[in-house]
Amino acid sequence: MKNLSAAVNRVLYVLSLVMFITMFSITTINVFTRYLFNSPIPWAVELGRYCFVSVIFLGAIYVMRENGHIGLDIFIGMLPRKLNKIIIFFGRIVSLIFLSVFTVQAVRMTVMNFNVQAAGMGIPMAIPYSFMIIGGTGMIIELVLNMIFPNRGKKDSDPTEHNVL
Repeated sequence: MKNLSAAVNRVLYVLSLVMFITMFSITTINVFTRYLFNSPIPWAVELGRYCFVSVIFLGAIYVMRENGHIGLDIFIGMLPRKLNKIIIFFGRIVSLIFLSVFTVQAVRMTVMNFNVQAAGMGIPMAIPYSFMIIGGTGMIIELVLNMIFPNRGKKDSDPTEHNVL
């Protein structure tokens, strides 16, 4: 299980890094061509936007693994430990429902837009939309794993220290 987790971490890291470098590079090149040569790259803004979205959804998977999403832990931390765990579990169930609906709708939107072409790049819109499916599915998997194995993740952390609500 640790090898699979390490491999997934590596893939997320490499994909996020490639998308970030691509976004940064194409945006920088586009700025120079626009201002120095008065000739912007027509598809650069679109590619930068798609890369930005992909970094967000890939990063969200990693953040879900680490229980790092925004939570109301100041209030939950004041509650007794048993009630604290119940509220955290309930919050994870609500998150799971939301992510399930989000992912199903992302699949529907991706399928509906499979034949729609992006204005600048001419690629099927299903390609950038697919990152919502990847992100939603990855967050669901990480959320379920965090519910099954509440002590996974950082070694010396309290499972109630970072809440997903």
